[in-house]
Amino acid sequence: MPWATHAAPIPHPFYDEKAQGWFWKETTPEPLLRQAPPTVKAPVVPPLPLTPEDTPLTSAWFRAHLGTIRDQALDDPTAENVRRYFVLQKALLDKAERFAEMAHSVVFQDPHLDERAQRPTTPFALALNHQAENHARLNALSQMAKAAGLLFVFRSDCRFCHLMAPLVGELSQRIGMRLYAVSLDGGDLPGLPPETLFKDPGLGQTLHLTATPAFLLMVPQKGLFPVLEGSASALELEAHLYETGLASGLIPSHQHSE
Repeated sequence: MPWATHAAPIPHPFYDEKAQGWFWKETTPEPLLRQAPPTVKAPVVPPLPLTPEDTPLTSAWFRAHLGTIRDQALDDPTAENVRRYFVLQKALLDKAERFAEMAHSVVFQDPHLDERAQRPTTPFALALNHQAENHARLNALSQMAKAAGLLFVFRSDCRFCHLMAPLVGELSQRIGMRLYAVSLDGGDLPGLPPETLFKDPGLGQTLHLTATPAFLLMVPQKGLFPVLEGSASALELEAHLYETGLASGLIPSHQHSE
């Protein structure tokens, strides 16, 4: 019988995938969750150290900026600019005052730094020190007087020459130095010993003098060394003569340091 024959099965995907079960719709697999990338921490960069010029109110900062701030106040003198400059200037002065106070304290407590240990400051000690210096200077001048003379050039109508005559006469006698007083106009000056007076009208031009009185140190075989032109006190004349002795080599330099 025709219907008894077995017909070949009709292939269909529905039957081929029966092992999956009987479902009404195909399920799609859920996508894998996207993983967040690992967090990468930025490297920690340490801040650059401040230079002295960047640290406010340091000495280096004042040197680097105070001049600019002053110039701003000068170029644009608004109340703000001027006030800022004076505030910073006061801060700098306060800084210097604190340093000075500490420096005074440090020096006062350290004999090696205290100049008073080397040079006295009290009136009595100063007087003794000056007395010793004057004594040493006069001794040096007395030694120099053995090898040199003092030339005093004057005019009789010069009032400053009259003023200096007794001073130079007294100094020459005190240190034992031979005095040569030369008149340019032939006149005399009171107060000078007669044996010291000479006349030479052309000496001023020969020595290229610009004023009277004039004092020169006479050193045999070395020549003349200018000491002073014009008037001076007795101590000033003595000091000028001493310095000239040093310059001429008649006074050893080690005596000057002492």
